[in-house]
Amino acid sequence: MGQKSHSPRRNRRPGRRTTRLIGGVFLVLALIGLATLATFGYRAIHGLLNNTSEKMRIERFLTPVVMFDPVPYASVQEASSDTILLTCIWAALLDESAQTYPQDDMGMVILPGPDVEYQAHRLYGDAALISHRTVDDYENIYMYDPDVNAYRIPVVAKVAYIPKVDHIIKSGDVLTVRVGYVPPGSSWLTGFNQEATPSPDKYMVYKLKKSRGNYTILAVDDDNGGLNFS
Repeated sequence: MGQKSHSPRRNRRPGRRTTRLIGGVFLVLALIGLATLATFGYRAIHGLLNNTSEKMRIERFLTPVVMFDPVPYASVQEASSDTILLTCIWAALLDESAQTYPQDDMGMVILPGPDVEYQAHRLYGDAALISHRTVDDYENIYMYDPDVNAYRIPVVAKVAYIPKVDHIIKSGDVLTVRVGYVPPGSSWLTGFNQEATPSPDKYMVYKLKKSRGNYTILAVDDDNGGLNFS
């Protein structure tokens, strides 16, 4: 019997197993890509929300300071003692956790001296020393009564500005904050109730120390363009 002839063997096509393997690799890579994008997106959004939240916290913290437009100082010890006292008085009045203070027969708010001392420590740390006395802001007089260790405060006060945080630069526990000075309405309450916030009249730079989620003021300076806030 003659030998059977054999046709030449053809190259095999990639089998289903190989196809599945390649498809699986691309699927894994796609999933990794999606996970990476999702993580990046989450971090970006989370960072943006955190930054916005911190800006709002700093604005609230700086409100009783910016409202009096303090003269720049390199340290709290160099700041005007009247400005320190006025900012601490209004920090107490604006403190959301503060009790509702009583009023006297003339409609003046009675603010205890120890509450002012507490706000001095909260705003400026141990650097601020409060000397209780009668003080004025050119429009209102804040009478200090040593017999009861309390101030008598006018109910409404006109202020210079309210803060709008523009940029924050972090270096360890020190924050350099560019703050816009936005003119309010006829009183400080009007400024917070406005639907459209006007543009800042000017910018100032605040140095803050952050510790355990709380801030203290270290210095205030003019915004001379020497720092890169971009």
